[in-house]
Amino acid sequence: MGFDPGHLGDATVEHTAYHLPIIVTEHLEKHLSAADCSSGAAVLEPETVRGILSVAITSFDEAIAGDVLDLFPGGLESLSSRTDEEIAAVINDFEGSGVNYKKAKLCMYGTTALVALVDPSHENLWVASLGDCEAG
Repeated sequence: MGFDPGHLGDATVEHTAYHLPIIVTEHLEKHLSAADCSSGAAVLEPETVRGILSVAITSFDEAIAGDVLDLFPGGLESLSSRTDEEIAAVINDFEGSGVNYKKAKLCMYGTTALVALVDPSHENLWVASLGDCEAG
């Protein structure tokens, strides 16, 4: 997997480099355990792997945004009734634990990700991306 830092820092890159491989692996293992293993090796159809990568990357991205929205009771809809100062006070918790700021920073900084998977027989290659990166 490859990751590119956003222009503001590498917080999201480090988070992505650690968590995204785990999420992709969990999704693959879930599908492999459900696949027919009677022949000794589970085989996933290319379309299934495409779907697994899509779901894994999307769920990872949504989890980062969800962590920030969870800071505000009522979610996204509640933000319009809050002042900029109230929102800033929740996010900029520097004098406290700083946990809220770390969550928000993951959304603000961003990253791109390029994921490539090869099957054990080296017959199939799947490539997925998050952000504005491309594989050639």
